[in-house]
This record gives sequence, structure tokens and C-alpha cells, in this order.
Amino acid sequence: MLSFVMPAVIYKPNGPLPFDPNFRTGNCYTYGLGVKAMGRVKPGQLCEKFQSSTPTDMITINGLIHLLRKDRLIRVRQHSGDRETNQILAGAVHEGTDYHFYRLQPNGNWSHKISYEDPTLYDYSGNVITSPEMANRGNYADFVGYFRIPRSGLRYVV
Repeated sequence: MLSFVMPAVIYKPNGPLPFDPNFRTGNCYTYGLGVKAMGRVKPGQLCEKFQSSTPTDMITINGLIHLLRKDRLIRVRQHSGDRETNQILAGAVHEGTDYHFYRLQPNGNWSHKISYEDPTLYDYSGNVITSPEMANRGNYADFVGYFRIPRSGLRYVV
């Protein structure tokens, strides 16, 4: 019997990625991670390709934490000391509907990408995002937390 192994790629950033206004492919998750090549991957799909949509019962604070851990992301406190050496992202949910991610910039501010729009440094009130936890996140009322890519890198299926 033949078995097929999906090829995997290791992605290992050397710290926070700068703001990229030209990151037009992908979604807020791939922008937060900083990997254009992933396309529009959803949380929980880095290690395996499965359903095309996230079940609504997983679009909760605990559900998103579970999916991000499945992708091998590590939950951290905002000021955990990892800022200089790791890519940090923050997540929020509109419970039962959608999720959204923010990416830490080298200067300490945050950026995000809304669906097919260009990335931005501003929240829904037009303010520079200094804290995704305190920013106007629109419908994404439930702040989930901060996560980082493992120091060993992020392995994902292509």
C-alpha cells in the first residue's frame, strides 16, 4: 500500500516583521504570521489540510486557543520578553462568526489585515494600534490573547 506524505516547510522569522502594505494575498492569519505563501489558511490548518471553513463552535476564545495550539503557536503574555526574537500575533473573535489577528511591529505598534484589503496600522476608529487588547476591534469584541511562533520555527503543510 502506498502512503503519501504532504511536504512541509519550516518558517522561522528572526523577530517582528516590519509593516508590509503590499501583503495583498492571504488573510489576517497569514498576515499575522508573516507568510504570504500560505494563502488564506485558517487557524488549525497549518499542520493538516481539512475542511474549508472553521466550525462556528470553534470560533470562541477557547476554540481559537485550541486551534492555535494545534498549529504549534505558543501563548505568551504581551510583554514576555519574546518581542525582539519572535513573531508575535494577537487574536480576537466575534463569537460564532469570525476571528481576527494582529501582528506586532518592530517599533512596538501593531498592524492587521482585514479580509482582502491592504494591511493597516490603524484600528476601526482610525487610531494607531498600540495595543490590540485596547484597540477598537470592531465586531471582534472578545480578545483571545498573544501568541508567538516557536523558536524552532513553524512547520506547515503545503
